[in-house]
Amino acid sequence: MRMSLNDDLQRADKYLRGLEDETVKEIIKAYNEALKQVKAELTAMYQRFGEGVTHIDMAKFGRLQKLEREISAILISATGKNARTLMRSLVEIYDESLLYTGFAVERETQMKLAYTRVNQNVVIAAIQNPVSGLTLAHTLRKNRQEIISRIQREITQGLILGEGYKKMSKRITEAFNGDAVKAVRVVSTEAHRVAMHARLDGIKHAASKGVQMVKVWDASLDSKTRPAHQKLDGKKIPIDADFESSAGGKGPAPGSMRKAADDVNCRCSIRTEIQGYEAHIRRARNEQTGRTEVIPYTTYEEWKKNRIS
Repeated sequence: MRMSLNDDLQRADKYLRGLEDETVKEIIKAYNEALKQVKAELTAMYQRFGEGVTHIDMAKFGRLQKLEREISAILISATGKNARTLMRSLVEIYDESLLYTGFAVERETQMKLAYTRVNQNVVIAAIQNPVSGLTLAHTLRKNRQEIISRIQREITQGLILGEGYKKMSKRITEAFNGDAVKAVRVVSTEAHRVAMHARLDGIKHAASKGVQMVKVWDASLDSKTRPAHQKLDGKKIPIDADFESSAGGKGPAPGSMRKAADDVNCRCSIRTEIQGYEAHIRRARNEQTGRTEVIPYTTYEEWKKNRIS
């Protein structure tokens, strides 16, 4: 059976998620290295002043301020490295998503549409496009300051309570783990947004060359899909129009709905239908077997109805 446009875009989604996963691994590695360095600073403090060291002891002679500066430097280095990792990954994801879209559309239409890589400055501008009022750079700076402030609070609180290394280490580890979860959520949300932005740019490019097409919301066919996106599944609209979600978001594609309830951790995709090449099948994961199956094209609501009956 010939691969369809929708098949190609689903394969692209899988490939792009792989790039996202690699980014997450790099970021978690940087967190673990920073945590190890912070614990080394705490170990040195307890070795010098003993397990019974207090906040009063550390407040003398600027000791606590010095420790805070050293730990802040570790965190600034780690979060800076992670920001560079994320930006590099997002540029690659945009580039790959755009070109994969071009490949899929050209293969479907058997037309040469002159797809090319986009200038990197244009890509970075697209990545930094404000979503929910903040650019990515602002979000990363805000998150960096939050983890620095939290670590400082945890150390101060631990010293005030007279905690030894074991309890202090637990405090710091929990703070790091919480921030790592937040960082992974940013990676997931931004990687998805950028991938769908690039796909939409690819679709618009084809339309500018005369290909008659619409864009279609494509939700994951499983029980984890949020209700608002279940209702959007299969929704066809003009390329320059916005989708409207019952969760309150409104935007050009999944991941760019300008509302956290729609964008954070969204797994939906966008595909296109070309006049005369409408989809007749789609792939869905069988939640009982875990296998991907080819089924007649159906929307989420139709799929759910058939599963329940």
